[in-house]
Amino acid sequence: MISSLSLAQQGFEVFLIERDNELGGNLRYIYYTLEGDNVQNLLKSIIKEVKDNKLIHAFTGAKIESVSGFIGNYETTIILERGKRKKYKHGIVVVATGAQEYRPHEYLYGQDERVITQSELEEKLVKSDPKIINLKSVVMIQCVGSRDNGHPYCSRRCCSQAIKNSLKILEENPKAKIYVLYRDIRTYGFKEDFYSKARESGVMFIRYSDDKKPLLQNNNGSLNIATFEPVLQKNIEIHPDVVVLSTGIVPNNDNGIAKMLKVPLNSDGYFLEAHVKLRPVDFATEGIFIAGLAHSPKFISEAICQAEAAAARASTILASEKYHAEATISHVDKDLCVGCGLCSSLCPYEAIEIVAEDGKRRSKVNEALCKGCGTCVAACPSGAMDQYGFTKRQIMSMIEAMKE
Repeated sequence: MISSLSLAQQGFEVFLIERDNELGGNLRYIYYTLEGDNVQNLLKSIIKEVKDNKLIHAFTGAKIESVSGFIGNYETTIILERGKRKKYKHGIVVVATGAQEYRPHEYLYGQDERVITQSELEEKLVKSDPKIINLKSVVMIQCVGSRDNGHPYCSRRCCSQAIKNSLKILEENPKAKIYVLYRDIRTYGFKEDFYSKARESGVMFIRYSDDKKPLLQNNNGSLNIATFEPVLQKNIEIHPDVVVLSTGIVPNNDNGIAKMLKVPLNSDGYFLEAHVKLRPVDFATEGIFIAGLAHSPKFISEAICQAEAAAARASTILASEKYHAEATISHVDKDLCVGCGLCSSLCPYEAIEIVAEDGKRRSKVNEALCKGCGTCVAACPSGAMDQYGFTKRQIMSMIEAMKE
Protein backbone atom coordinates (compact mmCIF):
# COMPACT_ATOMS: atom_id res chain seq x y z
CA MET A 1 0.00 0.00 0.00
CA ILE A 2 2.86 2.37 0.78
CA SER A 3 4.26 2.09 -2.77
CA SER A 4 0.79 2.64 -4.24
CA LEU A 5 0.18 5.67 -2.07
CA SER A 6 3.62 7.17 -2.85
CA LEU A 7 3.10 6.77 -6.59
CA ALA A 8 -0.44 8.17 -6.48
CA GLN A 9 0.75 11.19 -4.51
CA GLN A 10 3.10 11.90 -7.40
CA GLY A 11 0.17 11.88 -9.83
CA PHE A 12 0.48 8.35 -11.26
CA GLU A 13 -2.52 6.04 -11.67
CA VAL A 14 -2.15 2.86 -9.61
CA PHE A 15 -3.84 -0.55 -9.72
CA LEU A 16 -3.55 -2.18 -6.28
CA ILE A 17 -4.18 -5.93 -6.45
CA GLU A 18 -4.79 -7.55 -3.04
CA ARG A 19 -5.38 -11.32 -2.80
CA ASP A 20 -6.96 -11.06 0.68
CA ASN A 21 -10.46 -9.74 1.21
CA GLU A 22 -9.19 -6.64 3.01
CA LEU A 23 -6.17 -4.38 2.79
CA GLY A 24 -3.35 -4.35 5.31
CA GLY A 25 -1.50 -7.65 4.96
CA ASN A 26 0.47 -8.72 8.06
CA LEU A 27 0.04 -5.29 9.61
CA ARG A 28 -3.48 -6.36 10.59
CA TYR A 29 -1.99 -8.75 13.17
CA ILE A 30 0.49 -6.35 14.79
CA TYR A 31 -0.81 -4.02 17.48
CA TYR A 32 2.21 -2.22 18.91
CA THR A 33 5.94 -1.96 18.29
CA LEU A 34 8.85 -2.37 20.65
CA GLU A 35 9.14 1.43 20.72
CA GLY A 36 5.47 1.73 21.76
CA ASP A 37 3.92 2.90 18.47
CA ASN A 38 0.25 2.09 17.82
CA VAL A 39 0.32 0.03 14.63
CA GLN A 40 -3.44 -0.23 14.16
CA ASN A 41 -3.83 3.56 14.10
CA LEU A 42 -1.12 3.74 11.43
CA LEU A 43 -2.85 1.01 9.41
CA LYS A 44 -6.24 2.72 9.57
CA SER A 45 -4.79 6.04 8.42
CA ILE A 46 -2.97 4.42 5.47
CA ILE A 47 -6.06 2.46 4.37
CA LYS A 48 -8.16 5.64 4.56
CA GLU A 49 -5.64 7.54 2.41
CA VAL A 50 -5.58 4.71 -0.13
CA LYS A 51 -9.37 4.54 -0.37
CA ASP A 52 -9.74 8.33 -0.57
CA ASN A 53 -7.16 8.70 -3.36
CA LYS A 54 -8.97 8.63 -6.71
CA LEU A 55 -5.82 7.60 -8.57
CA ILE A 56 -5.65 4.28 -6.70
CA HIS A 57 -7.91 1.48 -7.96
CA ALA A 58 -7.86 -1.15 -5.20
CA PHE A 59 -9.11 -4.69 -5.87
CA THR A 60 -9.47 -7.03 -2.87
CA GLY A 61 -9.97 -10.78 -3.06
CA ALA A 62 -8.37 -10.66 -6.50
CA LYS A 63 -6.10 -13.14 -8.24
CA ILE A 64 -3.56 -12.40 -10.96
CA GLU A 65 -4.15 -14.75 -13.89
CA SER A 66 -1.44 -13.55 -16.27
CA VAL A 67 1.13 -10.83 -16.86
CA SER A 68 2.64 -10.11 -20.25
CA GLY A 69 4.65 -7.39 -21.95
CA PHE A 70 7.72 -5.43 -20.94
CA ILE A 71 8.77 -2.15 -19.32
CA GLY A 72 6.33 0.62 -20.20
CA ASN A 73 3.95 -1.84 -21.87
CA TYR A 74 2.71 -4.45 -19.38
CA GLU A 75 -0.74 -6.02 -19.48
CA THR A 76 -2.17 -7.85 -16.48
CA THR A 77 -5.32 -9.97 -16.29
CA ILE A 78 -6.93 -10.29 -12.85
CA ILE A 79 -9.79 -12.49 -11.67
CA LEU A 80 -12.32 -10.83 -9.37
CA GLU A 81 -15.38 -12.15 -7.55
CA ARG A 82 -17.50 -14.73 -9.36
CA GLY A 83 -14.76 -15.32 -11.91
CA LYS A 84 -15.02 -11.89 -13.51
CA ARG A 85 -11.87 -10.99 -15.48
CA LYS A 86 -10.37 -7.57 -16.12
CA LYS A 87 -7.33 -6.49 -18.11
CA TYR A 88 -5.21 -3.46 -17.36
CA LYS A 89 -2.24 -1.91 -19.11
CA HIS A 90 0.51 -0.37 -17.01
CA GLY A 91 4.11 0.75 -17.23
CA ILE A 92 5.77 -0.84 -14.20
CA VAL A 93 5.16 -3.54 -11.56
CA VAL A 94 5.85 -3.42 -7.80
CA VAL A 95 5.91 -6.85 -6.15
CA ALA A 96 4.81 -6.67 -2.51
CA THR A 97 3.24 -10.08 -1.94
CA GLY A 98 4.47 -10.34 1.66
CA ALA A 99 5.22 -13.45 3.69
CA GLN A 100 3.59 -15.30 6.57
CA GLU A 101 4.18 -16.49 10.10
CA TYR A 102 5.51 -20.03 10.44
CA ARG A 103 2.83 -22.35 11.78
CA PRO A 104 4.67 -24.63 14.20
CA HIS A 105 4.19 -28.35 14.71
CA GLU A 106 6.79 -28.49 17.49
CA TYR A 107 6.37 -28.11 21.26
CA LEU A 108 2.76 -29.39 21.46
CA TYR A 109 1.44 -26.45 19.44
CA GLY A 110 -2.10 -27.22 18.32
CA GLN A 111 -2.34 -29.98 20.94
CA ASP A 112 -2.35 -27.86 24.10
CA GLU A 113 -4.14 -24.49 24.24
CA ARG A 114 -1.50 -23.21 26.65
CA VAL A 115 1.10 -23.31 23.86
CA ILE A 116 0.69 -20.19 21.67
CA THR A 117 2.72 -18.01 19.30
CA GLN A 118 3.99 -14.50 19.97
CA SER A 119 1.33 -13.06 17.63
CA GLU A 120 -1.42 -14.85 19.53
CA LEU A 121 0.04 -13.63 22.83
CA GLU A 122 0.11 -10.06 21.52
CA GLU A 123 -3.56 -10.23 20.57
CA LYS A 124 -4.49 -11.58 24.00
CA LEU A 125 -2.49 -8.82 25.72
CA VAL A 126 -4.25 -6.14 23.69
CA LYS A 127 -7.63 -7.62 24.59
CA SER A 128 -6.55 -7.83 28.28
CA ASP A 129 -7.28 -11.55 28.45
CA PRO A 130 -7.35 -12.31 32.23
CA LYS A 131 -5.75 -15.73 31.64
CA ILE A 132 -2.68 -13.93 30.28
CA ILE A 133 -2.65 -10.86 32.51
CA ASN A 134 -2.70 -12.98 35.69
CA LEU A 135 0.00 -15.42 34.63
CA LYS A 136 2.57 -16.41 37.24
CA SER A 137 5.12 -18.00 34.89
CA VAL A 138 5.77 -17.73 31.14
CA VAL A 139 8.39 -19.48 29.00
CA MET A 140 9.26 -18.15 25.55
CA ILE A 141 11.16 -20.38 23.12
CA GLN A 142 13.08 -18.61 20.36
CA CYS A 143 14.00 -19.64 16.80
CA VAL A 144 10.97 -21.88 16.20
CA GLY A 145 10.84 -22.42 12.43
CA SER A 146 13.90 -20.24 11.93
CA ARG A 147 17.64 -20.93 11.65
CA ASP A 148 16.99 -24.64 11.11
CA ASN A 149 17.38 -27.03 8.19
CA GLY A 150 14.07 -26.00 6.65
CA HIS A 151 14.55 -22.25 7.15
CA PRO A 152 18.27 -21.51 7.67
CA TYR A 153 17.91 -17.71 7.79
CA CYS A 154 17.23 -15.41 10.75
CA SER A 155 13.71 -13.96 10.73
CA ARG A 156 14.91 -10.72 12.38
CA ARG A 157 11.76 -9.85 14.29
CA CYS A 158 11.47 -12.87 16.67
CA CYS A 159 13.83 -11.69 19.44
CA SER A 160 12.41 -8.17 19.41
CA GLN A 161 8.88 -9.57 19.48
CA ALA A 162 9.67 -11.71 22.56
CA ILE A 163 11.20 -8.75 24.39
CA LYS A 164 8.29 -6.51 23.38
CA ASN A 165 5.70 -8.91 24.78
CA SER A 166 7.81 -9.67 27.88
CA LEU A 167 7.90 -5.97 28.80
CA LYS A 168 4.17 -5.71 28.11
CA ILE A 169 3.41 -8.62 30.46
CA LEU A 170 5.55 -7.09 33.21
CA GLU A 171 3.83 -3.76 32.68
CA GLU A 172 0.47 -5.43 33.42
CA ASN A 173 1.76 -7.91 36.01
CA PRO A 174 5.15 -7.00 37.58
CA LYS A 175 5.18 -10.23 39.61
CA ALA A 176 5.17 -12.51 36.55
CA LYS A 177 8.20 -14.74 36.01
CA ILE A 178 9.34 -14.74 32.39
CA TYR A 179 11.97 -17.08 30.97
CA VAL A 180 13.30 -16.63 27.43
CA LEU A 181 15.06 -19.70 26.04
CA TYR A 182 17.26 -18.51 23.19
CA ARG A 183 20.07 -19.54 20.86
CA ASP A 184 21.34 -16.01 20.16
CA ILE A 185 19.62 -12.74 21.04
CA ARG A 186 19.47 -10.63 17.88
CA THR A 187 17.83 -7.31 18.71
CA TYR A 188 18.96 -5.38 15.66
CA GLY A 189 20.19 -1.79 15.88
CA PHE A 190 19.03 0.33 18.81
CA LYS A 191 16.56 -2.37 19.84
CA GLU A 192 19.46 -3.68 21.94
CA ASP A 193 18.47 -1.05 24.53
CA PHE A 194 15.18 -2.87 25.10
CA TYR A 195 17.04 -6.15 25.63
CA SER A 196 18.99 -4.45 28.42
CA LYS A 197 15.75 -3.04 29.83
CA ALA A 198 14.15 -6.51 29.83
CA ARG A 199 17.10 -7.99 31.75
CA GLU A 200 16.99 -5.15 34.25
CA SER A 201 13.22 -5.73 34.65
CA GLY A 202 13.80 -9.35 35.69
CA VAL A 203 13.32 -11.33 32.47
CA MET A 204 15.51 -14.46 32.69
CA PHE A 205 17.42 -15.30 29.49
CA ILE A 206 18.64 -18.90 29.27
CA ARG A 207 20.70 -20.02 26.30
CA TYR A 208 20.31 -23.38 24.56
CA SER A 209 22.27 -24.98 21.74
CA ASP A 210 20.87 -26.41 18.53
CA ASP A 211 21.81 -29.96 19.58
CA LYS A 212 20.18 -29.54 23.01
CA LYS A 213 16.82 -27.94 22.31
CA PRO A 214 14.30 -27.51 25.16
CA LEU A 215 11.99 -30.48 25.76
CA LEU A 216 8.33 -29.68 26.47
CA GLN A 217 5.99 -32.27 28.00
CA ASN A 218 2.50 -32.37 29.42
CA ASN A 219 2.82 -34.27 32.70
CA ASN A 220 -0.63 -35.03 34.07
CA GLY A 221 -1.98 -31.67 32.94
CA SER A 222 1.06 -29.65 33.97
CA LEU A 223 3.44 -28.17 31.40
CA ASN A 224 7.06 -29.12 32.03
CA ILE A 225 10.09 -27.76 30.17
CA ALA A 226 13.52 -29.32 30.57
CA THR A 227 16.54 -27.45 29.22
CA PHE A 228 20.30 -27.53 29.72
CA GLU A 229 21.65 -24.45 31.53
CA PRO A 230 25.15 -23.72 30.14
CA VAL A 231 26.31 -21.63 33.14
CA LEU A 232 25.27 -24.17 35.78
CA GLN A 233 26.20 -27.02 33.43
CA LYS A 234 23.14 -29.05 34.33
CA ASN A 235 19.54 -29.64 33.26
CA ILE A 236 16.86 -27.47 34.84
CA GLU A 237 13.08 -27.77 34.80
CA ILE A 238 10.48 -25.01 34.53
CA HIS A 239 6.72 -25.41 35.09
CA PRO A 240 5.11 -22.49 33.19
CA ASP A 241 1.47 -21.51 32.95
CA VAL A 242 1.93 -20.71 29.24
CA VAL A 243 4.58 -21.49 26.62
CA VAL A 244 5.04 -18.88 23.88
CA LEU A 245 6.77 -19.86 20.64
CA SER A 246 8.70 -17.14 18.82
CA THR A 247 8.00 -18.32 15.28
CA GLY A 248 9.89 -17.21 12.19
CA ILE A 249 8.75 -15.79 8.88
CA VAL A 250 8.36 -18.04 5.85
CA PRO A 251 7.83 -16.89 2.24
CA ASN A 252 4.51 -17.20 0.47
CA ASN A 253 4.30 -19.68 -2.36
CA ASP A 254 4.82 -17.08 -5.11
CA ASN A 255 6.27 -19.32 -7.81
CA GLY A 256 3.36 -18.42 -10.08
CA ILE A 257 4.03 -14.67 -9.81
CA ALA A 258 7.75 -15.23 -10.29
CA LYS A 259 7.16 -17.21 -13.49
CA MET A 260 4.68 -14.68 -14.85
CA LEU A 261 7.08 -11.79 -14.28
CA LYS A 262 10.19 -13.83 -15.20
CA VAL A 263 11.95 -12.82 -11.98
CA PRO A 264 14.04 -15.09 -9.72
CA LEU A 265 13.61 -16.44 -6.20
CA ASN A 266 16.55 -17.13 -3.91
CA SER A 267 17.25 -20.48 -2.24
CA ASP A 268 15.00 -19.54 0.70
CA GLY A 269 12.02 -18.78 -1.55
CA TYR A 270 12.13 -14.96 -1.35
CA PHE A 271 12.28 -12.71 -4.41
CA LEU A 272 15.84 -11.92 -5.45
CA GLU A 273 16.83 -8.33 -6.27
CA ALA A 274 19.20 -7.43 -9.13
CA HIS A 275 22.04 -6.39 -6.80
CA VAL A 276 21.98 -6.14 -3.02
CA LYS A 277 24.08 -2.92 -3.01
CA LEU A 278 23.68 -1.23 -6.40
CA ARG A 279 20.04 -2.11 -7.23
CA PRO A 280 18.39 -3.17 -3.95
CA VAL A 281 14.74 -2.66 -5.03
CA ASP A 282 15.12 -3.55 -8.73
CA PHE A 283 14.85 -6.90 -10.43
CA ALA A 284 17.17 -7.81 -13.30
CA THR A 285 14.06 -7.48 -15.50
CA GLU A 286 13.52 -3.79 -16.20
CA GLY A 287 10.37 -2.13 -14.88
CA ILE A 288 9.74 -4.55 -11.98
CA PHE A 289 10.49 -3.62 -8.36
CA ILE A 290 10.35 -5.33 -4.97
CA ALA A 291 9.24 -4.23 -1.49
CA GLY A 292 8.45 -5.67 1.91
CA LEU A 293 8.49 -9.23 3.24
CA ALA A 294 8.36 -10.65 -0.29
CA HIS A 295 12.06 -9.70 -0.41
CA SER A 296 13.15 -10.90 3.05
CA PRO A 297 12.13 -10.77 6.75
CA LYS A 298 12.20 -7.20 8.03
CA PHE A 299 10.68 -4.75 10.50
CA ILE A 300 7.77 -2.41 9.72
CA SER A 301 10.02 0.64 9.37
CA GLU A 302 12.32 -1.24 6.97
CA ALA A 303 9.39 -2.41 4.86
CA ILE A 304 8.06 1.17 4.64
CA CYS A 305 11.48 2.52 3.60
CA GLN A 306 11.83 -0.16 0.93
CA ALA A 307 8.31 0.49 -0.39
CA GLU A 308 9.04 4.21 -0.71
CA ALA A 309 12.36 3.41 -2.43
CA ALA A 310 10.57 1.13 -4.91
CA ALA A 311 8.04 3.88 -5.64
CA ALA A 312 10.86 6.40 -6.15
CA ARG A 313 12.65 4.09 -8.58
CA ALA A 314 9.42 3.40 -10.44
CA SER A 315 8.63 7.10 -10.75
CA THR A 316 11.93 7.73 -12.59
CA ILE A 317 10.58 5.53 -15.38
CA LEU A 318 6.96 6.69 -15.30
CA ALA A 319 7.94 10.36 -15.31
CA SER A 320 9.94 10.01 -18.56
CA GLU A 321 8.25 10.48 -21.92
CA LYS A 322 10.60 7.96 -23.55
CA TYR A 323 12.46 4.91 -22.39
CA HIS A 324 15.92 4.55 -23.86
CA ALA A 325 16.95 0.98 -24.55
CA GLU A 326 20.52 -0.28 -24.42
CA ALA A 327 22.64 0.88 -27.36
CA THR A 328 24.44 -2.45 -27.73
CA ILE A 329 21.39 -4.65 -28.27
CA SER A 330 21.34 -7.69 -30.55
CA HIS A 331 19.66 -7.87 -33.95
CA VAL A 332 18.88 -10.61 -36.48
CA ASP A 333 19.94 -11.08 -40.09
CA LYS A 334 16.72 -12.56 -41.46
CA ASP A 335 18.46 -13.97 -44.53
CA LEU A 336 20.73 -16.13 -42.35
CA CYS A 337 18.33 -17.06 -39.51
CA VAL A 338 16.91 -20.60 -39.72
CA GLY A 339 14.71 -20.32 -36.60
CA CYS A 340 16.49 -23.05 -34.62
CA GLY A 341 15.51 -21.38 -31.33
CA LEU A 342 18.90 -21.78 -29.65
CA CYS A 343 19.23 -18.03 -29.02
CA SER A 344 15.73 -17.86 -27.53
CA SER A 345 16.40 -20.73 -25.12
CA LEU A 346 19.69 -19.21 -23.90
CA CYS A 347 18.68 -15.55 -23.56
CA PRO A 348 18.79 -14.70 -19.80
CA TYR A 349 16.34 -11.81 -20.27
CA GLU A 350 13.88 -13.71 -22.48
CA ALA A 351 14.19 -10.93 -25.04
CA ILE A 352 14.12 -13.24 -28.06
CA GLU A 353 11.11 -15.07 -29.46
CA ILE A 354 10.60 -17.27 -32.50
CA VAL A 355 8.03 -15.93 -34.96
CA ALA A 356 6.68 -17.07 -38.31
CA GLU A 357 7.30 -14.69 -41.22
CA ASP A 358 6.52 -15.56 -44.85
CA GLY A 359 6.04 -19.17 -43.84
CA LYS A 360 9.50 -19.40 -42.17
CA ARG A 361 10.63 -19.50 -38.55
CA ARG A 362 12.86 -16.62 -37.52
CA SER A 363 14.17 -15.05 -34.32
CA LYS A 364 12.89 -11.64 -33.25
CA VAL A 365 14.58 -9.43 -30.62
CA ASN A 366 12.49 -7.33 -28.24
CA GLU A 367 14.67 -4.21 -28.02
CA ALA A 368 13.11 -3.09 -24.74
CA LEU A 369 14.13 -6.31 -23.00
CA CYS A 370 17.54 -6.92 -24.58
CA LYS A 371 20.52 -5.87 -22.42
CA GLY A 372 23.26 -6.56 -24.96
CA CYS A 373 24.91 -9.41 -23.07
CA GLY A 374 25.91 -11.12 -26.34
CA THR A 375 24.93 -14.67 -25.31
CA CYS A 376 22.81 -15.14 -28.42
CA VAL A 377 25.57 -13.86 -30.73
CA ALA A 378 28.08 -16.33 -29.34
CA ALA A 379 25.67 -19.26 -29.54
CA CYS A 380 24.05 -18.69 -32.96
CA PRO A 381 25.19 -21.57 -35.24
CA SER A 382 24.22 -19.81 -38.47
CA GLY A 383 25.82 -16.45 -37.63
CA ALA A 384 22.49 -14.64 -37.96
CA MET A 385 22.71 -12.87 -34.59
CA ASP A 386 24.83 -9.76 -34.28
CA GLN A 387 25.26 -6.97 -31.72
CA TYR A 388 25.40 -3.24 -32.33
CA GLY A 389 28.77 -1.87 -31.35
CA PHE A 390 30.30 -5.36 -31.41
CA THR A 391 29.49 -6.61 -34.90
CA LYS A 392 31.60 -9.36 -36.40
CA ARG A 393 33.03 -6.88 -38.91
CA GLN A 394 34.06 -4.49 -36.12
CA ILE A 395 35.68 -7.26 -34.07
CA MET A 396 37.55 -8.62 -37.08
CA SER A 397 38.79 -5.11 -37.89
CA MET A 398 40.18 -4.76 -34.37
CA ILE A 399 41.89 -8.14 -34.64
CA GLU A 400 43.44 -7.17 -37.98
CA ALA A 401 44.62 -3.86 -36.49
CA MET A 402 46.35 -5.71 -33.68
CA LYS A 403 48.33 -7.74 -36.23
CA GLU A 404 49.82 -4.63 -37.82
